[in-house]
Amino acid sequence: MNGGDIRNQTQPAAELQAVGVLVGGRWILRDVNLAIPAGKCCAVIGPNGCGKSTLARVLAGYVWASAGRVRILGETLGETDLHLLRRRVKLVQPNAPVDFDPSMSAGDVVLTGVFGTVVLFDQPTDSDRDLARELMRRMGVGRLAESAFGTLSTGEKMRTLIARAMMVEPALLLLDEPAAGLDPAGRVQFRVLLNALRAQGKALIVSSHILADMGEYCSHIAIMGHGRLLRFGTVQQIAAGLDGDLVEYAIGLSRPVPRIEEELAEIDGLSLVRCDGNNVVVRYSPGRDAATTLLKTLVQRGLPVSSFSAVGANLEAAYLREGIRQVD
Repeated sequence: MNGGDIRNQTQPAAELQAVGVLVGGRWILRDVNLAIPAGKCCAVIGPNGCGKSTLARVLAGYVWASAGRVRILGETLGETDLHLLRRRVKLVQPNAPVDFDPSMSAGDVVLTGVFGTVVLFDQPTDSDRDLARELMRRMGVGRLAESAFGTLSTGEKMRTLIARAMMVEPALLLLDEPAAGLDPAGRVQFRVLLNALRAQGKALIVSSHILADMGEYCSHIAIMGHGRLLRFGTVQQIAAGLDGDLVEYAIGLSRPVPRIEEELAEIDGLSLVRCDGNNVVVRYSPGRDAATTLLKTLVQRGLPVSSFSAVGANLEAAYLREGIRQVD
C-alpha cells in the first residue's frame, strides 16, 4: 500500500466481494458486494442496526469477515500486514469510547496518531509537532491545542480525531456517524471539511443515517438495510432511482412546442420522463460536458429553452423507495 494520495490509482479504494459477518449465530452483514472508487466519497446510509458500523470496522481490519473477500487499496485483508493497513486506513468514530485519557490536551491527542498507540511517546519530534499543529489548523481546531479533549464540543472532538487520523497521511478515511450530535452550523462546517479532504485526494467512506446535505459532499451512495446492500450508485443515479448512467434534466420552454415528444425522440441518448405544458423532464448522460451538449442540441433544434438544469438530488425520496422507515 503506497502513498496517501490515490487519485491516480486504478483499483478501487475498497472492495467487498460477497462479504458476510456472523456474530452469535446472526448475520450482521450478508452477501455485501461493493466497490468504492479511488479518490471519491461514498456515504453508507441506513437505519440504526443495519450494519453500517460493522461495515466500517471490516474495512478498517477491526472485524474479520466470516464469508467473502475484502480488498483495500489493492491488497486482500489477511494477506497484507495489518500494522501497515492501519497506517493507510483510518477509522474515526466520534461517538465511540476513546482509547486515551480524555484529560489529555487536544494537541497531545493528535500527536498519538503518529504512533498508532494509546501511549504518547515522551519525545515526539519537532516535525511531528509541526505536523500536528498544521493539521489542527486545517481542521479548524488549532486554537484548542492546549484544551483538554474531554472539554471539547462534539464537532471539535470530531475535527481533533480526524486530525489525529491524518498524522500518518492515510489513503482511505472511514468516518462512522461523524455528523451525529452536530448542530446546523456544525454540519455546514463538516461539509466544508469533507470537501477539503476530497480535494487532497483522500478516499472517504462516511457511514450515517442522516441524509441532509449528503448530495453536496458525496459522489456515491450505498443504501443498507438489515445487513444487506440494497442500492449503490452515484448520487445522481440513486436520487433519480436509475440503474444506468443517466440523470434527469428539467427544461423550461418559453412557449408550447407542437409535437415536442417527437422532437425530443430524435435526440440520441435522450428519453422523455414527462411533459407538462412548457415544463419538460428528460433523462440523459450525467456531467457538465453532457449537459452542455444537450443544451446546445436543444437550441440548435430551435426549441425555445428558457431554463435548463439538472434535477436536484432527492436522497430522502430514494431512501424511502427502498421501504426503509427510519429517516433523520
